[in-house]
Amino acid sequence: MRAKNHKEIVNSYLKFAVFLVVTVFITVLSMFFFFRTADAEYMNIALKTREYDAIRSVQLDAVTKVDSLIDQLSLLGSNKNLNEGLLLDVVSRKKLSLQKFLENTEDENIRLHLMMVLQLSDFLRVKDSIRSVSTELRMVKEDLIRCIESNKNATVYNTEIE
Repeated sequence: MRAKNHKEIVNSYLKFAVFLVVTVFITVLSMFFFFRTADAEYMNIALKTREYDAIRSVQLDAVTKVDSLIDQLSLLGSNKNLNEGLLLDVVSRKKLSLQKFLENTEDENIRLHLMMVLQLSDFLRVKDSIRSVSTELRMVKEDLIRCIESNKNATVYNTEIE
């Protein structure tokens, strides 16, 4: 004894089985491509991370060298006990080594440091000019004070004679 709708039931089971297989296949295929894409993205992220680490390392080296140079520059004219010539020699050597380092590095991320180092010579000339002008101004002030003192002494001496 078969049911009257046996053919419809079998067709429904077949449709259900086909849809189930297609759904499972699409799900497995989607998961496969998802994991494959995730692996590719992970590889890209790892590559970019290595690239950024290299850039950061170069930037840290450049910043360290620039900071050292700026520390040396801040000593210029700050203490009279320092040998200015020797300090200028040290600064110029550090500037040249930093400039060579920055020019040999083909990284766009340190262009600002290179521009700053290239303009450092102008800064040193201006700082030296300011230092020489301030020294000259100090000498002129001392001469003026001595002249005023000698005029006072001469006036006092002339009033005592009269």
